[in-house]
Amino acid sequence: MTKRMDLISRVMRNGGKRGIYILAKGASGASIDGEVRLSHRGKLRIFHTDICFIEDCRTTLAQRTGFVVADTELIKYGEASTQESMEVLSRETSLWSLKLFNTGHFASDTPLYSLADLESSCEKYKETCLLAPHHEQPGINLLALVSGATLTNLCLPPHNMESTMAIDYAYRDDWEETWKQGRPYFIHYAGGRAASQYPISRIFLII
Repeated sequence: MTKRMDLISRVMRNGGKRGIYILAKGASGASIDGEVRLSHRGKLRIFHTDICFIEDCRTTLAQRTGFVVADTELIKYGEASTQESMEVLSRETSLWSLKLFNTGHFASDTPLYSLADLESSCEKYKETCLLAPHHEQPGINLLALVSGATLTNLCLPPHNMESTMAIDYAYRDDWEETWKQGRPYFIHYAGGRAASQYPISRIFLII
């Protein structure tokens, strides 16, 4: 196996549900169990299969450019960062954690890297991109944030969409009331919460 193919193989294995190689130009045709990819006019949209759509995502995402996310991972960033990535990102800004996102969903209207540049960046940040033991989330976060792409989180001002994360609704059953402030276009049941006792899990049955 060549060094290049060995690197790609390790990146894909490290990804679990999804390898970080999808950030590269020319990689969007691949598919890995655990995700759904929607491609529309060259734009990439990633959704894990534990996501339930509330609205047609195309309506919301058609109005956005750059790298778009919609979640509250920034307040749970232990799953989205490593010691290495925290050190790298904190050198750029003290507000680095406000840019973290959950990789269960993101969209981009352009590739962030060529395949060669992606491989080089993975080697540069090996502890996060290749050796992180659990999943792809820290690697995708770091690579997206150091790429220079403009990142928009629709759950933050000035957009203020209500949370897309099931865990943020816990045991309340009046989620529709909160959605009057800004209805999300999906709910993400990260961590197996679609089968939980959370009332919002009923959305799967409603739909």
